[in-house]
Amino acid sequence: MPISYSNLRYSISFSLAILLQVQIKDKELIKEGDRSDKLYIIREGQCALFKTTYVKDMLGVPVKKEERLMNIEVGEIFGEDCLCFAKDNQYTVKATSTKVTLLVISYKDL
Repeated sequence: MPISYSNLRYSISFSLAILLQVQIKDKELIKEGDRSDKLYIIREGQCALFKTTYVKDMLGVPVKKEERLMNIEVGEIFGEDCLCFAKDNQYTVKATSTKVTLLVISYKDL
């Protein structure tokens, strides 16, 4: 789950970070099930965290549903679990504002 970097802001060397701007609303930044080696810090805009679930319709057929779990605001971090523990993404993160500016730190940059 995303955490705030306000207490860590002086511990992280931003010279390692790449500035990324996303101009497309609903663009997937992290996709559930994929592997990622990046940590993201939101500098501007807003994102949201989604989880895929399966529910049965009236005929008992499984239907894929994407459930919005939370908003991720300026100053919050996401992707840290994949970066630190080398595991597949447990959720999808999408840009929810028309412009999102992110600091991106890759594993190879650490």
